[in-house]
Amino acid sequence: MSSTLELADKLLAVHLQIRRRLDSALAETGLSLAKYRFLAMLSEHGPCRSIDMANHFGFAPRSITEAVDTLEHEGLAIRMPDPHDRRAKTISITEKGLEVLRVSSACRKEVVEAVFANLDHSQRDHLQTILDSLLLRLTKTVADAQKTSG
Repeated sequence: MSSTLELADKLLAVHLQIRRRLDSALAETGLSLAKYRFLAMLSEHGPCRSIDMANHFGFAPRSITEAVDTLEHEGLAIRMPDPHDRRAKTISITEKGLEVLRVSSACRKEVVEAVFANLDHSQRDHLQTILDSLLLRLTKTVADAQKTSG
């Protein structure tokens, strides 16, 4: 039976392998995994402010500003005045961003399907249950810690 440290190491190794494969495949479409996630969030949730993105991803606002600068420079996103707060800007995905995201999403799906191809439906369902349980516990722990410190 594996120790919890061995399980954690294996989980991290799987994460690293999936991330490397995704980064490599997405690079062929012109995106990193981080850029993909930003564009996917904009596509799914619509225009938002930098602070909304920072909260969504758990990043510092400065990191979001730098990422949006890059996306805007590449024509994948655009900043526009916030209609509800003239001091703020909203960030939207552009048509070019949507097209790159469409191509990248297909590429991402192909990689992810290959990663899990050796698992049958029962194994995938079991893995999903385990990961859901871990995520629920971890997010609850973080939320509880934030309540006690804030």
